[in-house]
Amino acid sequence: MICPHCSKNLLRRHRTGSKCTYCDRTFAFDPKTNGLQLHDLKVRRQAARLAEGGLSYTSRQLWYAVSRKKVTEPVQPLNGCGCGTFVLLTVAVVFVAAAIQPPKEVFAGVVIGAVALLVVANIVFAVLRPILAARAEIHPPVLEIRFRTMLSDWRRVYGASPPGMIDTVPRAMVQAPEAALVCQDGSVLDCLNANGVPHRNKLALATNAAGVPPEVPVVLLHDASVAGLRFAAATRAALPGRVVVDAGLRPSTVLHNRGLLRLRGPRGAGAELRRHGLSREEVEWLAAGWWSPIGAVPPAKLLSAVDRALTRTDRARAAEVGFMTWPE
Repeated sequence: MICPHCSKNLLRRHRTGSKCTYCDRTFAFDPKTNGLQLHDLKVRRQAARLAEGGLSYTSRQLWYAVSRKKVTEPVQPLNGCGCGTFVLLTVAVVFVAAAIQPPKEVFAGVVIGAVALLVVANIVFAVLRPILAARAEIHPPVLEIRFRTMLSDWRRVYGASPPGMIDTVPRAMVQAPEAALVCQDGSVLDCLNANGVPHRNKLALATNAAGVPPEVPVVLLHDASVAGLRFAAATRAALPGRVVVDAGLRPSTVLHNRGLLRLRGPRGAGAELRRHGLSREEVEWLAAGWWSPIGAVPPAKLLSAVDRALTRTDRARAAEVGFMTWPE
């Protein structure tokens, strides 16, 4: 890794105890000691991208950003099983030869049987790998709560959070709001709040329909997921007669935008999904367990989507647009 202070290339022996032996300064992350393979320069780069244009971002947005490379790596189930089987069979054959000392004919049969078993095992592994890969869950290798703990190491070294990251910011209370935005993910509301969206647009923020002021039009934000679709449907049902613009992530948006993060959980039931007016491709994608978190959308794209949604909150246009198209 490169020392974030003196830019020297550090081998393992040059960075023991999270300290550079050249400049004698401490760094926060060693890529060999954390599941995300983070180092300080990588965190700085990701932080700079999220904060581009002077925007603020949340720890959740940073967590997803630094996890992106890991969750996009190909899933390799049963990796190493072929070699492991070869080693076990070799040990077994050697043990038989040394302990039992069978006749040559018997030993030859044991060797042939072991080779045949190895061939069969590798065929089975080859068949199972694509099946298991298609069903394997995909998520960041480090839990969010663990990542937040890791950030305390950054603060200990540098005295503050990564540049542009917000900590706890009180939600803005807007007088006489002209619209409301509802999102279950509180970190999304924190990002909008920190970047001045509520005051700039006279926008009330809420995590559910109960927090929406009366009469004002509503913008919905949610994950591209089964749970996100349920949330959107429940919010609409709780606000009858209200103008509601669904600006949440739609599965088709994720399918056609490689820049959006894709995760995979347990497989779902397609029957329920068909009630949400989705295409066959979207239903199959969600039923396979795929989803995309709204909390991973970078601040610039998030603010752009909200601004576009707020221009569509008049009743006539809202009836026409349904789901909103996200910016590339």
